[in-house]
Amino acid sequence: MDQFHEENVTSSNGISTTRQPMPTPSLPRTVYAHRMQSYSPLTFTSINEYCNNEVATSIYTIWNFLPKVIYEQLHYMSNIFFILGCILHLFADGATSVFAIIGPLSFVLLVTLLKDAIFDIMRHRQDKQINERKFPIMHINIDTKQIYWKLTKSQLIHVGDVILCRMDEEFPCDLIILATSSNDCTCRITTVNLDGENTLKTQYSLLQTQCIYEHYFNDSIYYTFNNQYIDNQLKSLFIKVYCQQPNDDFTHFDGYLTLLTNSCKQSLTLRNILYKGAKLKNTKWIIGLVVYTGNDTKLLLNSKTVKRKYSSRENSDKLKEKYVCPKLG
Repeated sequence: MDQFHEENVTSSNGISTTRQPMPTPSLPRTVYAHRMQSYSPLTFTSINEYCNNEVATSIYTIWNFLPKVIYEQLHYMSNIFFILGCILHLFADGATSVFAIIGPLSFVLLVTLLKDAIFDIMRHRQDKQINERKFPIMHINIDTKQIYWKLTKSQLIHVGDVILCRMDEEFPCDLIILATSSNDCTCRITTVNLDGENTLKTQYSLLQTQCIYEHYFNDSIYYTFNNQYIDNQLKSLFIKVYCQQPNDDFTHFDGYLTLLTNSCKQSLTLRNILYKGAKLKNTKWIIGLVVYTGNDTKLLLNSKTVKRKYSSRENSDKLKEKYVCPKLG
């Protein structure tokens, strides 16, 4: 029997709005806080159930760099014309050195190789910097009955982790807000990296989770926080979130949250989630539950695979080449 199944519904501000039985909506993704799937017996979900949180914006690898760059250069009609000219030149009577044609083409390709290599190295370095940013993750050791924070690289964050973000930090993944440093359960964020808006937005944590998690953070004891828990304390950390499958809609989020120690469901809306790429402002810290990571985040789902971009001059030159090169041939 599902120990989280309840009948009452509570709004995001913690006030009960109805006591009528609520049918369980068809929300396919289920997230367990701290990846604790059941209490008796105590079991945990696999970290491989969902995609990892690694960011990769680079285009090339060591193995595909040369083939991909050459393939891109073959999109230019002038390069194809020169290659065909070199081949025909080999069979012409009294032909001059073929290097007279290969030389200029080789120079152009070499410059392109260097340019693309430099830009992609910069992308790799940026990806590494993002992936190696460290965030505190709450850990529960059931052997020693200890709760503590541990700094973990962004690329090692998984769905179900409970993480802490400080002011002016970008969120590394999509999070449900569990607690904030504000007594009114609010936090302020900027989404300029997502929608270009500079105005600060206000998001909210749930009152029930705020009361639980605000006790696990204090600026003065954060780095040494390592407390032993009791069974009732562990029960309060059993949180289950039902939410939508990953999608690219920034304007809608629907789900609900249940606690083992509470007989109510708390509805989750767009005001309770923080998206990857947004930044915390005017709020000291927030504690959040990871619901989407890596390619499942709204930001990356909206970042479609981009084809190689050409400048207006390159597009104009390509159009001219389609008419000039055949005539020269």
